[in-house]
Amino acid sequence: MPDSTLLFFLVFISQISIISFYYPRKLMKLVKSTSCPTSNSYEVGTSKHIDSTVHSYALSNYVLIVTGLILIALFVSLDLFESITAVLLAIGIFFFLQLSPLVILGMSGRLSDLKLAASRRDKRPGKPLSSSKLFDFVSPLLVGIACILFFTYLIIELAQWNGDWDTQLLKIVIFVASNLFFAAVIARKFYALRRGNVEEGIKRHQDFKKVASTLIYISIGLSIYFFAKQLLFDFDLHQLRPIMMSAFLQLLATLSFNSQLRYLGLPEVRGASVF
Repeated sequence: MPDSTLLFFLVFISQISIISFYYPRKLMKLVKSTSCPTSNSYEVGTSKHIDSTVHSYALSNYVLIVTGLILIALFVSLDLFESITAVLLAIGIFFFLQLSPLVILGMSGRLSDLKLAASRRDKRPGKPLSSSKLFDFVSPLLVGIACILFFTYLIIELAQWNGDWDTQLLKIVIFVASNLFFAAVIARKFYALRRGNVEEGIKRHQDFKKVASTLIYISIGLSIYFFAKQLLFDFDLHQLRPIMMSAFLQLLATLSFNSQLRYLGLPEVRGASVF
């Protein structure tokens, strides 16, 4: 385990608390507050699915909190974690485990069902999907920040590249390919908005707004991470890489969870904890 362990443990405990306790608790309170059964059979069925999913999601996060505390003990006791690479790998794997219940347990799908049920209750006419524009769904400022950070980092790295097939080029390729992938997903989903029937269009509208905002936030976070990583290398502060990685993943998760909460468009409910 590298030096500056106290600061690392504090940051990693923050990762456990934010991703496996704070945001799941906040998200589930909002979902529970709007999943009460009604006379509509679709909404009754949706509510039952949501209740079951919320309980499973809560249990999974309890397990992950315990897993994170065990991992801290392993960081201290195992010689394996004297290697910075091993610590970075463990942090990354644990991060994906923390987010996996959203997908594996269907929590993300239940959120979409909840939003769709709310849309069925809303009878106000919306703008035709065929005439929709990108900035109807995402903030122009957000897109602008993502583009500025992307091109700034790319220009700096290309200016420092010596033209050889080396790790510098590999880093540039990974950075560009990641952002191109995000852009391709957004473009594909945006094109799909104009296809299908009205009911499918409403679902695509909601999915696109959620996915586009999340991917743009990830792009911004990725650029910040690459900038920060380069600074650590420039100042020979390799021992701080686990701290930076954990902090970056917390930022990424915060942006993603906030995007989900804004997507739901629901007021926060006080009291009645689901944990």
